Amino acid sequence: MRTSISQQDLIKELQSYTNDHLLRAEKMQAEDFSLLSRRPDEYSWSANDCAQHLNMYFAFYLPEIKMRLKNAPQAQAKNFRAGLLGDYFAKSMLPHEALNTMKTLKKTNPLNFKVNENALVELIENLKEMQALLSTLSAFDLAQIKTSISISSLIKLKLGDTLRVVIYHNERHLRQAEKALRG
Repeated sequence: MRTSISQQDLIKELQSYTNDHLLRAEKMQAEDFSLLSRRPDEYSWSANDCAQHLNMYFAFYLPEIKMRLKNAPQAQAKNFRAGLLGDYFAKSMLPHEALNTMKTLKKTNPLNFKVNENALVELIENLKEMQALLSTLSAFDLAQIKTSISISSLIKLKLGDTLRVVIYHNERHLRQAEKALRG
């Protein structure tokens, strides 16, 4: 069954997640870089790798969302009903009790890139930008605005679904980062 929620409740949920993500990222930033860059094994990501991965997605989604909002008429909506594909993608991003593993694209796998020592600083900036963006959303209909997704410009999702995918994806990888820090 597809998610149906009041738009204001959806925005509040996404703001709550993002506020929590920001606090958790700031807490991680206080750790020594050697701990942040420690990988549990050669195929697992460090906390820093997780931050770098999230930044790669922010690099696509923040400009995409801003562009769509810039060109969208302001129209308030009472309810948001997820799209079929968007709801599937969003729910698949939510981590379960035991973190469900997913294959990542080669172009967004931090194991394939040089370590970015400022990944957490950048992540914190991106989370603050997402907070600011979320605070503007009540003036828009999150079901009417469509956004491209990072894996294909041919697929469009409702903005509300795109935001759920991005923010649930953040949750998934912040949990992964915290797990890597615990060793």
